[in-house]
Amino acid sequence: MFRRIFLSLLAVLALIGGWLLALMVVGDTRPLPVRAAPLALPYLAIGQNVPAIGGSPVTVPFDFANTGKGIDTVFFVVSYDATLLTLNTADLDNNSIPDGLTINVPEGYGVVVDADKLGNEGRIQVLIYYVNSDSKRIPVGRLMEATFDVTPINFDLVTDVFFLSSPAPFFLDAKDEIVVGEFLDGSVYIEPAPATPTPTATATTPATPTATATPTATATATTTATATATVTVTATTDATATETATPSVTPSPSVTTTGTPPTPTETGTPTDTPTVTVTTTSTATPTTTATATTTATATQIVATPSATATRPTGPVDLHLPVVLVIPPPPPTPTPTATATATPSPTSPATPTPTPTKVVTATPTKVATATPTVAPTATATSVPGQCVDLVVNGGFERNAGWQINNTAYPAAYVTFPVFSGARSLRAGIVHPPDNVYSYSSAQQTIFIPAGPPSVKLSFRLFATTTGTMAARLTPPSIVPTSPLDQTQPADDAQMVLLFDSNGRQHVLLFQRQWYSDWQLREIDLTPFRGQAVTLYFGVFNNGTGGVTGMYVDEVAVGYCLP
Repeated sequence: MFRRIFLSLLAVLALIGGWLLALMVVGDTRPLPVRAAPLALPYLAIGQNVPAIGGSPVTVPFDFANTGKGIDTVFFVVSYDATLLTLNTADLDNNSIPDGLTINVPEGYGVVVDADKLGNEGRIQVLIYYVNSDSKRIPVGRLMEATFDVTPINFDLVTDVFFLSSPAPFFLDAKDEIVVGEFLDGSVYIEPAPATPTPTATATTPATPTATATPTATATATTTATATATVTVTATTDATATETATPSVTPSPSVTTTGTPPTPTETGTPTDTPTVTVTTTSTATPTTTATATTTATATQIVATPSATATRPTGPVDLHLPVVLVIPPPPPTPTPTATATATPSPTSPATPTPTPTKVVTATPTKVATATPTVAPTATATSVPGQCVDLVVNGGFERNAGWQINNTAYPAAYVTFPVFSGARSLRAGIVHPPDNVYSYSSAQQTIFIPAGPPSVKLSFRLFATTTGTMAARLTPPSIVPTSPLDQTQPADDAQMVLLFDSNGRQHVLLFQRQWYSDWQLREIDLTPFRGQAVTLYFGVFNNGTGGVTGMYVDEVAVGYCLP
C-alpha cells in the first residue's frame, strides 16, 4: 500500500516537472500576478545634474508627487551658491513672484515667495497653500521652475541646489495635519562655454576675368571699329593674386604702355614690386555702314610665386592693386580702363580668452541655535485672506507642539478652556505637587518676509498661590532648564521667542493670577523672514506657593499683501 502511494507521488512530481520544463522551453505567455507595492511617500524633487553652460541661463525643475495624499500646502526654503547661479528677482509682471520663478498651482491657491542673498548664499523660500479652489489638492507634476544665469567658468563643476533643514520643509493635507514626505536635493552640472573657432583666411582667384568694354565713338563718317585689348600682368608675390580687369576702350592708334604701380606694404609681409605690361591695339576701318562695334578681349596671367619671397607665419593674403590707364585720342573724351586686383578680406583671428579659474564658496546648510526644535509650523487659510502660521494653536489634537521632558511636564487639559475641547497647562496648579521644575511647550514656525505686519495672539489664564507681580524683571538670559548656569529665585510665568540665530526675546515674564481668560497680542513684524521658536513655560522653585498657567488659541497671523 505504501509503495503504491509513493509511486503515485513520483508520477505526479514527474508530470509537474515536465510541465515546468515545457514552460522553460516554450515560455509562459500568461501575465504574472501583480503585487501591490507599498505606497511611496510624497516628494518634492529638485532636478539632479541639470546640464548648464557657463555664461548661459539654466532652468532647474522642481517636480512634485502626492502619491495619493491630499496635500494642499507645501513650504520649503532652497539654498544655492549665488557666486555661480543668479536668480532674476525682478517682478515686472507684478504678481509678487520673482520673474526667475515659474510656479504652477491651480487657481485659488495662495503663493508667498521671498528670494534673497546671504553673502554668497542665495535663498528662495516658498509657501503654497489652499485658499479657495476647485482643486483640493496640489496636482502632480512640475510644481516650480527656477531659471538662473550661470557664471562663466573654464572647468567642469557641479553645484548643489538643496532644501534647508532649518526651517524644515513640510507638507500639509486638507485637515492641516503634517504629511510625512521627502524633499530631494538637486544639482546643476556646469560646463565651460565652447571655445570660438578661429577662421582661416583663403585667397581665391576667379577662373575667368570678365572684361567689359564701353566705347564712345564720335565721327562724322560712319565707321566700324574693332578693338582688341590685351592685358598682361606679371607679378612676383608670395600668394595667389586675384584681379578683375574691366577695361573701357575707345578706338585709338596702337599704344604700348609699360609702368610700375605703387608698391603695397603690409605689416609682417614682404614687399613685392610687380611689373605690369599693358598692350592695347585698336584698328579702325571706315565703311559705309552706320554701325560702331567694339570687341574687347582680356587675357589674364595668374601670378606665379617666387622662391625669393619670404613667407610670413600664419595665413597672408597679398593682392596688389593694378591701375591701367589708356590715353585717349585727341578729338574724343578719354575713358579710363582700370583693372584692380581686389584682395579677399582676411578675417582677423578671434582671440581666445585666457581662462580664469573661479574660486567659489560652497554653501553650507545653516543650523539654527534654538533650545529644542519642534515640528515646523504651517500656513493655513483663515477668513479674510489671512494666514495662521501656528499648527494646532487650539491644542485640540496632539500635533505641532513639543512638550519638553521636565520634572513636571506641561500637558493638554480639558478644563479650563477658552474654546474647543482642550487647552495647554504649563506649570503647577495643585499645591501638593510643588516641585522644583520647568514646565513648557514650544513650536518652531517660519515667518515669511512678504507680509507688511505679523502678530502673535493667544489667550492666557494665569494662576499662582505666591506673591503676585504683574511684571518681573527677567535676567539677561531667562533660563529654561535646570542645566542653565543661572536659575530664577522665584516662580515665573514666561512667554519667550528664539529667533533664527538662537537669540532669546522675552515677550512676557510675570507671576500673576487672572480670574478669567485674557487676550495678549504681540507684534512679531521684526522677525519676518526668520524661523522662530515660540516657548510657553512656567518655572517653580519648589518652595512656597505654586505657579501655573493655561494657554489657548495661539496664532501667528498676517493678511496676504
